[in-house]
Amino acid sequence: ETETQPGVILGHKHIPIKNVGCYVPGGKFPMIASAHMSVLTAKVAGCDRVIACTAPMPGGEPGRIPHTTIAAMHYAGADGIYLMGGAQAIGAMAYGTETIEAVDFIAGPGNAFVAEAKKQVFG
Repeated sequence: ETETQPGVILGHKHIPIKNVGCYVPGGKFPMIASAHMSVLTAKVAGCDRVIACTAPMPGGEPGRIPHTTIAAMHYAGADGIYLMGGAQAIGAMAYGTETIEAVDFIAGPGNAFVAEAKKQVFG
C-alpha cells in the first residue's frame, strides 16, 4: 500500500476465486501435468472449491481413467473429480448440472473444441 496524499491509499489485494473448474486433457494421451498446473495453482491461490474433469480413455472398458491422472488430480488437491471431456465438460462446469455446481472460472488446456467452448462461456 502507498499513501499518495493524506487520506488517499493505493494498493492491491489478492482475492481468490471461490469456485474453479480445471480441465485436464485425457483420452489416448493424458496430460497429467495439467492437473498440477491448474488444480494445484488454484489451491495454492486459496480457492475454496476446485474440481477437475478429464475425458475417458478410448477403447477398453467404458469410463476408464488412467490411474496416473486420478493420482495427479487427487494429490494436486481437487475437491471433485469428474469423468467428462471435451466441450461438454466445459459447458457442465460453466453452467452446472444436477450433480455439478457451476464454477466461476475454468482453467486448463484442450483441443480446438475445448478452446472454442471456453470462449463461448466466458462472461
